[in-house]
Amino acid sequence: MADAHADRVPELLGVIITTLALGGIFVLARVISRVCIKPIFGWDDGLIVITWFIILGYNVAVFVSISYGYGKHIHDLSPEQIRLAVRAEVVGQFLAICSFPSGKASIAYLLQRIFPGIKLRWFLWSFVAANAIFFYLDAILILAQCQPVAFQWDSSIKGSCWSPNVVIDWGFLTGVVGAITDLVFAIVPWFYIKNLHINLKEKIGVGVALSMGFFACICSILKIYYTWTLGSHGDFTYDTIPLVIWSCVELALVNLAACIPTLGPLYALITGRGKSNTSNAATTFGSKYSGNRVGPGLGRFTTRSARGTEHEYSDEHGLNIYQETTYDVTFRDRDDDESHILGS
Repeated sequence: MADAHADRVPELLGVIITTLALGGIFVLARVISRVCIKPIFGWDDGLIVITWFIILGYNVAVFVSISYGYGKHIHDLSPEQIRLAVRAEVVGQFLAICSFPSGKASIAYLLQRIFPGIKLRWFLWSFVAANAIFFYLDAILILAQCQPVAFQWDSSIKGSCWSPNVVIDWGFLTGVVGAITDLVFAIVPWFYIKNLHINLKEKIGVGVALSMGFFACICSILKIYYTWTLGSHGDFTYDTIPLVIWSCVELALVNLAACIPTLGPLYALITGRGKSNTSNAATTFGSKYSGNRVGPGLGRFTTRSARGTEHEYSDEHGLNIYQETTYDVTFRDRDDDESHILGS
């Protein structure tokens, strides 16, 4: 039998502190890598920094809510505690929902930079647009479900609210869109990685680094379940704890998915495995030689036809990806003895 006076505050605090710190460490590492080691700070970097600060605001709101009793059963709280706890939690919900579109946009922008192409760009940004529509509307519904807004946490004032099913159903749809997006963003890189000229071990490493969104997808599915059961017992300050926990975990995983692929330069610097900001090309030729008379009285030239293969390494994202180009080159050298006769 469940404890009627159970307290999930320690569990909630542990998750919040861990996920916030983990996300912050990876975002900071990304900024250092992109600003100090290899100066290529772009829109994707700016978006993930903005996302983390929104997440920070969300966590602060949850901390405030916890200080008033959030995480405990509602019947263990005074009316004033309920009012203050629910108010802070509603603000936190709004911020958490607003952080998802920018986080997913950062991942889309990163994939676009690594795997450029018009079709892929439209494909990725169609998902970003869908997420923006669903998540921002969800955030608006959180605030608009009661008129006035304060009626959500203060029943002593006059007001009215929509049916809870409106917000719950839209939240369910939003969760589905988010989960599909996480899954798609995790799968897309593999269609490009398979064609890279790197060994299988490196392909798997690059693929895993770019597919952290798969774990965020799992969190989205768990959130969908808890969203669907939300409000079934009317114990808001206790029943919504799993939703908050999995939201924190998912947001941390979004940060990791966006940051891990960009940490190659920092990793290379720390481990001393080479310069992190270099881009070089190595060319190998196999040559064939043949004698050929080029024009009357102009002497003999030696024609060399060579097939070259150029491996162009691009460490912009720290993924050790390179492109291979094969081409033919023809050289003409005049024989030394005939060059001397011609006065060259």
